[in-house]
Amino acid sequence: MPRLRLALEWLIILVLAATAAVGVAFAPGGQQLSNWLFDQELAWDERPSDPRILIAQIDEQSLASIGRWPWSRQVHADIIDRLTEAQVTAVGYDVLFTEPGASADDAALAAALARSRRVALPAYAQFPGTNGKAFDLQMPLPELAAAARSIGHVNVLFDSDGQVRRARMQSAARPQLMPHLMQALARNVSQPGMELPEQLVIPLAQTGSIPAIPVDQILRGEVPTSLLKGKIVLVGATAQGLGDLLPVSGPAGSVMPGVEVQANILNAILGHAWVRDVGPSGAAILAVVLLLLVMLGYWRVTPNLGLAITGVIAIAALLAAALTLAVLRVWVTPVPLLIALLVAFPLWSWRRLSALNSFVEQEAVLLHDELSDWPGDNSAAGSGGKGLDAIARAAARLRGTIGELRDRRSFLRSVIDGAPDALSVIDDQGRVVVANHHAKAIFGSDAEGLPVDVLLHRISPRPVCASDELTLEDGRTVLVKMAPFGADNAGSILRLADITERRNAERERDELLEFLSHDMRAPQAGILTVLESANAHPDSPLPVERIRRYAAKSLKLADDFVQLARLSALAPMPGPVDPRGLFEEAIDGVYDRAASKRVTVTLDAPDDLPTLESDYALLLRALGNLIDNAVKYSPDGGVVTCRIAVDQTTGEAPGTVICTIADHGPGIPPERMAELFKRFGPIDRSMGLSAGLGLAFVKKAIDLLEGSISCTSSAAGTTFCLTLPSKPG
Repeated sequence: MPRLRLALEWLIILVLAATAAVGVAFAPGGQQLSNWLFDQELAWDERPSDPRILIAQIDEQSLASIGRWPWSRQVHADIIDRLTEAQVTAVGYDVLFTEPGASADDAALAAALARSRRVALPAYAQFPGTNGKAFDLQMPLPELAAAARSIGHVNVLFDSDGQVRRARMQSAARPQLMPHLMQALARNVSQPGMELPEQLVIPLAQTGSIPAIPVDQILRGEVPTSLLKGKIVLVGATAQGLGDLLPVSGPAGSVMPGVEVQANILNAILGHAWVRDVGPSGAAILAVVLLLLVMLGYWRVTPNLGLAITGVIAIAALLAAALTLAVLRVWVTPVPLLIALLVAFPLWSWRRLSALNSFVEQEAVLLHDELSDWPGDNSAAGSGGKGLDAIARAAARLRGTIGELRDRRSFLRSVIDGAPDALSVIDDQGRVVVANHHAKAIFGSDAEGLPVDVLLHRISPRPVCASDELTLEDGRTVLVKMAPFGADNAGSILRLADITERRNAERERDELLEFLSHDMRAPQAGILTVLESANAHPDSPLPVERIRRYAAKSLKLADDFVQLARLSALAPMPGPVDPRGLFEEAIDGVYDRAASKRVTVTLDAPDDLPTLESDYALLLRALGNLIDNAVKYSPDGGVVTCRIAVDQTTGEAPGTVICTIADHGPGIPPERMAELFKRFGPIDRSMGLSAGLGLAFVKKAIDLLEGSISCTSSAAGTTFCLTLPSKPG
């Protein structure tokens, strides 16, 4: 989805959710839900009542004892006198005296009020008022009002659910308002300058939780003076027939006498436990601010995390509302925020899911069209997918396309990994993203993900350029090739081609040319020189022996070269071989040379030798070369010792046959020992050494037969040691 459209949808969802928060904050249904939450949370924070508060209730017992209602003003005067005699601190008389009675009784009541100077009398506002007035204020009789300590209204406020939770107070912002009766009473007691909110939320306790005494007992003097002394007494009706019952929230009880509601108001004022309500406006503003933060977070988190955050914030809002009510005595309803979250998250998730579904559908179709150009079966990518709904079908299509891509990627990876050379794919940042096993063998197993410069520095201390040749630690020679690919050369392919065999072939070709131009020409040139000398001196005898030696040497070189070349092309033909018989035949082959130099060739071998699994002819020629060289470089009358043993103690496999050929010749020069088995190695002409074809043949033959060969040499002689595997069983 384009970012502009996404931002526009986000803004629309924010506006819708904010509108829902504001609407529910002011709607009756939202306020009722807020009131219900307030009641539930307030029930967990019920506080004890002030021990000074006492209700003198006009209950059924009092009506039965004193008489039917209304009582004469003289009865009320007597009650006030009893309370005054008991030295109560203050009296809130929650009985309206708005109409005149018998003059003597009114005078008696006024006199009692004047004697007490502790009584606050109620006024009542009638809504709506007469003659278009907002309300009519019903005040006590003037003579009673003049005698009372203070006057206050006893009105309470009803919420949208018809229950009482609030009362209107006189505040600094509205000094023209009459104080509430309980506010006036609290000022009479000890707190004349207390600042209260205009609307005080009443933390109602359970009905009957404030102590109460029937007023008839007080009138008859049955209540001990010690019980009344220092109390703040609220006189009011609790009898059901008098009609002063107010609906309250469930946790407090379904109905509560008006005097007990007044007692709860006084208890909140005295204990500074009243609750401030931020109101619908404050709750709506807070909900919109928190909603904005949550919606901003939706941009950065996954759907699962978004759901978790939404749930956590909802739970945190409920806990914060309860904590704020309990600690700060402030009520901030979480309902607007909860409704906003309930609107925002589903809408945002729906739009994102819808956008994702459209994107998956479009991309799957486009990708299928691209994959259709690839040879092979792509039915999985092209299928519409199966599922119960559109999302499931889109997911099935995407799953098929991803499976096809995974197969293609695996195929391409196999192609790269199966390449005979070291291949590495490099991205536009110069990092290796794919390296086959040949490349990892050269650069290291951690090649993928590292910069190519770092990897090249591992194998070459100097800067490497395309077409450079590098020699690796294992002796291989590689040619560096790099080719760009992709649009605007977004990446490149690094190839390290192994040209070791090519360079070896070129080196062998150069050595062969040197061999043909020098070693092979030397005996031929010697023959020509001898013949030219014979022609110049026809009377001299022809040096046939010299010509024979030159011809034999030339033939030997040609034969060694042919045998070595043939060995490179032919595979050995293994079979059972008797080591003793093999050595005896090899010794017989050098008999003439040994006899001409009076060299003795001895064989030391046990009788129970194991049978070898080897190529008889190949091994015979290799041993013959070694024994012939030993005889050749032995002094006249010398001894060449051949030994065969079975090694079972040096860690070799049991039954391994060890063969040694030792002479007492002058030894091999150090420069020749360095490249002893190398073809066309260094030649010491003074010692009459050959071009090295014989030893090169021996080394290659022993390697083909899965054996090993080593040599030790000094001025006292040379010893070759061969290790050959025996036949199993």
